[in-house]
Amino acid sequence: MSVKKLGLLLSFAAIAFIFASPYLFFTLQDDRGFWQIVPDLQQARYIHTATLLSDSTVFVAGGDSGDVQLASSEIMMQPQSAWQQTAPMLHPRRGHTATLLRDGRVLIAGGKGGNQVLGECEIFDPVAKRNKAIVSLAEGRVSHRATLLSDGSVLLTGGKTSSGVTASVERFDPVSETWQSAS
Repeated sequence: MSVKKLGLLLSFAAIAFIFASPYLFFTLQDDRGFWQIVPDLQQARYIHTATLLSDSTVFVAGGDSGDVQLASSEIMMQPQSAWQQTAPMLHPRRGHTATLLRDGRVLIAGGKGGNQVLGECEIFDPVAKRNKAIVSLAEGRVSHRATLLSDGSVLLTGGKTSSGVTASVERFDPVSETWQSAS
């Protein structure tokens, strides 16, 4: 997945498995058109999220370490600085979504924890550096998509529930911090 903002291209595309241990590296294209290697994460992970925040820092959350699902989160303060641990998520998860809201907070929804498909959701506040539990989804889902709409709400579509692939859609209102069925 690539994100283009302020002339920077952040690419999270290279994952290799060596003895079931993921090695992940990041590259950053500078304004001269060259690729640079960005410092390694503190925790190797895959099936995580990486969200470009309003201040151009990058927030990485959750995923799988090869042995367990992770609740840990990291922020890269500047492209050349090291990753710093931040508040862990309230639930270890992988296959979730992390959507930047208009007010700068990050909506974290669904995913899988252990063998359970999660409906639990939370909001990460990068200023306060903490997570807050919010109302759960009507039905847990993993490998779904989240889209920030022009009105500031977030549309969650598809994915897989505990009973199989779903076509259901839910809409998140960031003001009331509630979900509504949009199907």
